[in-house]
Amino acid sequence: MIRQSLGLWVTVILAIIATVSGVIASPFAVSRMLAMLTDMKLAPHSHFGMPGSVHQHVLVYTIALAMFLAVFFYLSRIASLGALFYLCMDIAVHWGVLRYLRKEIHANIFILSFAIV
Repeated sequence: MIRQSLGLWVTVILAIIATVSGVIASPFAVSRMLAMLTDMKLAPHSHFGMPGSVHQHVLVYTIALAMFLAVFFYLSRIASLGALFYLCMDIAVHWGVLRYLRKEIHANIFILSFAIV
């Protein structure tokens, strides 16, 4: 009985640590990618009078958007929106490779088309 209880608590603690580290790491990864896109002039950016670098600004924007979504949407809707945006981004990347980089990187047109569909 005590081993089952100990195993349960170890599992719960590991799940909490994994969730917290994922919640902390995700905004940094997203803000870093957005800062990179901003530096490449592919995403708009405004300082809104804040001091600091572009990376710090987009980190604040990312956290603010996440807080807004958490306040006004259910967690399942946020996950659905995230999955939908990921699929749209994936399709856009595949389309860009198909249209602009296919010959340069010797990409297979059938694999790219299948991935888009």
